[in-house]
Amino acid sequence: MYLCLYVYVFVCVGRVYWSDITAHKISFSHCLRSSSVCTSEDLVTDLIDTVDGIAVDTVNHVLYWTDAGRHLIEAMKIPSGPRTVVVWNDLDKPRSITVYSDYG
Repeated sequence: MYLCLYVYVFVCVGRVYWSDITAHKISFSHCLRSSSVCTSEDLVTDLIDTVDGIAVDTVNHVLYWTDAGRHLIEAMKIPSGPRTVVVWNDLDKPRSITVYSDYG
């Protein structure tokens, strides 16, 4: 059984991102406007615990997420860039996250 906790819709590229706290992963679906076919892929599957928030920088195409189990905030260039730990100090249980893309 899966437990989808957070969803982010990236409308201009037809993608939906979500975190699954039971399977410990972040996935996405890509839906083409020209058809009704959607494909799903796992994006982050390792070194992940409890993702309590996800957000996408729609200008720079960077996915950010909070991991309450690992006490940090991570980011990765989408669709397949390297992961980067953004904040790791003094975080008890980071939750929701928002990105203001105008400032990069």
